[in-house]
Parts: sequence; C-alpha cells; structure tokens
Amino acid sequence: PSTPAMDVGSALHCAVLEPRKFSRSYKQAPEGARRSSKPWKEIEEKNPKATILRYNEYQEVINMRDSLATNKEAMSLLDGGHKEVSITWTDSYTGLDLKCRIDQCVMTDDDAIVIDLKTTQDASPRAMARRMITDPYHYLLQMAWYQRGFEELHGVKPRVVIIAIEKSMGYPTAVYDVQPTDVDMASAEVSEILEMCASAYESKDEGHYTRR
Repeated sequence: PSTPAMDVGSALHCAVLEPRKFSRSYKQAPEGARRSSKPWKEIEEKNPKATILRYNEYQEVINMRDSLATNKEAMSLLDGGHKEVSITWTDSYTGLDLKCRIDQCVMTDDDAIVIDLKTTQDASPRAMARRMITDPYHYLLQMAWYQRGFEELHGVKPRVVIIAIEKSMGYPTAVYDVQPTDVDMASAEVSEILEMCASAYESKDEGHYTRR
C-alpha cells in the first residue's frame, strides 16, 4: 500500500514532469484536517479520482517544485524529451520478459540521456554516493536497469543523470552525472541477477525450487 511519503514523491514527479495532470490528480486538504475528518472526506467526495495530500505535504511538493525551477542545469535537462516512459522487452540471454519506467529520456542526433528524479533528505554528494550502493536504495542498479531498457528500445546506450531534491527546508537541488564505468559495473550485476531469476523460474517449473 502507498504511504504518505510515497504519495509525496509521486506528487512531486507529477508536478515536475506532468504539471497539467498534477492539478487534476492531487488535491490539498484544509490546513489541520486529518484523514478521517469531515473536511478531508468532503475533499475526497468532490475529487474521487484524486489523491488527497495533507496541507503541509502539498505545500512541500509545491516548494520542491519551485526550488527545482531555479536550477538552470536541471531545467535544461527536463526541457523536451519524453516523460514517464514505460519500456518492455525480452532479455535475449535469459528469455525473461522485462520492463522499466523511466522518469524522462531525451534523444537527439548527438546525445541520449536517461533522467531520474529523486526526493531525499540529503542531496549532498556524500549522501547520494552512499545511496547509489546501499540498501534499500541501490540507485546505481536502478540506473543500470533504466539504461538497459532504453538501449533495448533505441539501440543506443544513454548517459545517466540523477536530479535530487531535498525534502528539508530550503529544498536544495543537485544534478549528478553518473559515471559510465559505474553504470557498466552495475549492469554486470543486473545480468547476474537476471540469471539467478531465470534459474529460479526454471527450478520452480521443474518442481524443485531452491531458495538462494
């Protein structure tokens, strides 16, 4: 089930990447209203298809969106391209049917980029570096996965960029170009994971699934 933190993250993605959809899909509860209160239920009844955010959660999304708008590098990357892109493919080695959903991708005559938007408590280089390789985040594996999906679709290996937005007061933002060598190492690990998955499916089909 979705948590309030997940709702805020999804709302920010929508506000940044699909602003027209945001105004329809997310509504702000009255200040101080609780989820079970009458004012909250009235908002839900008027907007049955929308996600209702607490007053301060909605304001947080707006503040993060507005802060990002002041980052010229980030806005330049987000200008154009395709947003919220779903890609499906069949892995040529394992035969597994795979999919990914990319926040934004851009392809021009001389460049291809996969962009991922992250909300975080700390957007500093040190904190983001930890999250690239530690539980439960593993951003680097995510980026390798998105790169793989894009390459399967277009036949071009894109560079990978993370745009990070802090959820703390001031809402600082940062743009990180992920090193190609790091993505390549993560991609090799993705291949190993896929082989394990394929092996597990095969063992299960044969009636002797082994937990690894």
